[in-house]
Amino acid sequence: MRIDRMLVVLFVFLLVIASSQNTFAQKFELYPYAGYNWAGTVDGFDFRGSTIPIGVKGGYWVSPNVELEGNFAYMNRFQFGVPAVSSVTDLNNINLVTFSGTGSLVFTPLDRNNIVITQNDPKQRGYLWEFNASYNFVQKVGAYFTPYVTVGVGGTTVTRDEDFATNVLITQTGLDSVQRLEANRIVDRRIVDADIFLPPFANTGSYLTFNYGGGIRGQRLWGPVGLRADFIGRVLPNFVEGKALNAFQLTGGVTFAFGEP
Repeated sequence: MRIDRMLVVLFVFLLVIASSQNTFAQKFELYPYAGYNWAGTVDGFDFRGSTIPIGVKGGYWVSPNVELEGNFAYMNRFQFGVPAVSSVTDLNNINLVTFSGTGSLVFTPLDRNNIVITQNDPKQRGYLWEFNASYNFVQKVGAYFTPYVTVGVGGTTVTRDEDFATNVLITQTGLDSVQRLEANRIVDRRIVDADIFLPPFANTGSYLTFNYGGGIRGQRLWGPVGLRADFIGRVLPNFVEGKALNAFQLTGGVTFAFGEP
């Protein structure tokens, strides 16, 4: 089953559970959310992360203060920020050498402004799945606000539709076919040499993920409806070549409480 379909199935499953108020004696919570993500650096390379993660949490109260919770989220971008190749390799002083009709050498300078370098979007996505436990500092029946802390463990699954590809287009006029072929060969060579300055790939697959943080929730402010906001830190301890990725996430949304308060 595709992971995006799994997200829909999980959301419907949690909604059905939460809607069955008479089935359970304890309180359940459903919390769809969206937010903003800040990712750190790995080995000096900036990680772009996801600017607008969206997800849903479903919780079960084992006591008036303690909640066990599952979390599933989709991150529309999960990749390193790749700089333009022109910023990490020298495209100056490229001369195309040809022979004139008299046998003399002709040097044609290649204007770097006529070198267009494009890089595709590999459509690299992240899917987060976690199990958390949270502790609420206020124990109260009915409508109330309470701060809480949370900690959890899970995984981050990375998918990629295609690999990164770099293409070079020489737009300079006045070049014959031999000169244009040589220009592409020289620029391609310099781009290959510049690979050491470009960030590594994040492998597709799943990574162990730890999370910690807290927030504030307003329970049953308007019937079963309330408000909630989280500030969560996450660590992927073995992300790329044994290096950890650290990220922070601020999310918010409405929360729905079901069952006995």
